[in-house]
Amino acid sequence: MELTVGAWFNEPKINFKFSHKVDLFIRQQIIEDTMKPLGLLDIEKDIFLHLTVCTKKEQDILEVFLPRKNKRAKSRNYGLWFPYYEIVNSEYPLKSYIYFYIQSLPLIFAEWGVTQEQINLVKQNVYSEILNNNEYELTEEELEELTFSENLDIDDLLEELGIEKER
Repeated sequence: MELTVGAWFNEPKINFKFSHKVDLFIRQQIIEDTMKPLGLLDIEKDIFLHLTVCTKKEQDILEVFLPRKNKRAKSRNYGLWFPYYEIVNSEYPLKSYIYFYIQSLPLIFAEWGVTQEQINLVKQNVYSEILNNNEYELTEEELEELTFSENLDIDDLLEELGIEKER
């Protein structure tokens, strides 16, 4: 089984401003501390387990949508819906983000017998590596790009490109 992670934000300006390295490190810890000990890497080798982090303005609780299976693509997609304002308005948004990520893991891996000890190990390793580590913050360039796209007005963009709006 192969683990993949990603994010999907469908509302303008509603996203989490963390480096993609955060999700990649969490993925690596899930593989090392949960999937390897449970033997999941050796079973169903052609199956992809995908975790998609999502949010929206109205999202006020953690929800894990259990899996959307695609037999032809041999994948299981879990939607991890994180409470947007609870994270971005917290004292330390990155820590809150990680907290909700870790809270979703028992729901995802329950069918394979994940233990609380394995979840705690993932949590401990992720907190130790990521918190207060600038490597996992967005660079100024990444933040500028994100801010630019958030402030982009479609009418201004069309005008800049010399495209007339449909009436």
